[in-house]
Amino acid sequence: RAFVARIARELSLKGWTRNLKDGTVEVVVDGDISEFKKKIFVQGNPDSDYGLHVEELSEEKVEEKLPDSFEIRF
Repeated sequence: RAFVARIARELSLKGWTRNLKDGTVEVVVDGDISEFKKKIFVQGNPDSDYGLHVEELSEEKVEEKLPDSFEIRF
């Protein structure tokens, strides 16, 4: 979550992230996510130093009011 939050904050995106019980990370983000997705996949390469492995990224619209910044939820 911290890695995702750092990238989102660097790009001034709004939203949140949290770990799910099955070990996946859920991210809800508002803004231009094209650069966000690039950074997640490049830095999420299994050979990178970040210890992150991205297998899949799915997108869907949500009607939720998002925070004014990007936060980590527990």
